[in-house]
Amino acid sequence: MTPLPSSRPAGARRRRFLATLLLALLPWSFSGCQTAARGGSSSFASVVIENHTMDEIRKAAIAVFTGHFYHTRVSGPDILVFEKAGSTMDNVLYGGWSPDVTLRVKLYITSASSVSYQLSAQAFMVREAGDTRIEDEQRLTKLRRGPYQKLLEEIKARLESPASPDAKQ
Repeated sequence: MTPLPSSRPAGARRRRFLATLLLALLPWSFSGCQTAARGGSSSFASVVIENHTMDEIRKAAIAVFTGHFYHTRVSGPDILVFEKAGSTMDNVLYGGWSPDVTLRVKLYITSASSVSYQLSAQAFMVREAGDTRIEDEQRLTKLRRGPYQKLLEEIKARLESPASPDAKQ
């Protein structure tokens, strides 16, 4: 008994299989590492700030983030959490079943030395923000770190500026 000839050549079946495999793996390429990051050189975004207190850094961070339309969700001695509504593109890319996506940024202030602190950030896209039963927080990959690194550098520049109300007098 001879096998029936396939209606598609082997190359076309192989290309279709590879395309299907790539589409199936695509969501993982955007998810990034799921381990918790609390600063360090491998963090999402970070800066080292010298000769300022934790309180001065916190005040400058709040001023910069609220200036960029974020609102403060959590404010602790060594952590700040900011949120704002996601853009239309964020909703398209991350919305899924939820029509509204929230951008969440967690800032960590850790001692780097006796005269400096490291300010590090991790950003997330959050579906159903505020609903503890179904909230879905997705960590952004380092490929998306640029705007958040700029915000941290803006905080540092604000503190280093001689005209800064948050800088030491």
